[in-house]
Amino acid sequence: MKENMIKESKRGFTYIGLLLVLAIILFFVYKVINLYFKQTAVNKETGKVLLEQNIDTRNYKTIIDSTREQIKDIQTQRMKELESTQRY
Repeated sequence: MKENMIKESKRGFTYIGLLLVLAIILFFVYKVINLYFKQTAVNKETGKVLLEQNIDTRNYKTIIDSTREQIKDIQTQRMKELESTQRY
């Protein structure tokens, strides 16, 4: 009888441990997602320069997305320039 109680208490302890680890992981995921979508703290001068480059500074996700878009546009433009110079 004592052995059964010990086994049950060990099993319950692992469930509690699992729940604790899961809660910690979910807390970190929440913090990372919250930081990712948080409004950025860009000073006026930097924000002005980024807006001149058509980079959206509303939050980190929009900065990343608009920067990738700008890089893609630049690469496309460079490829067209290279193609046009190779024709001549």
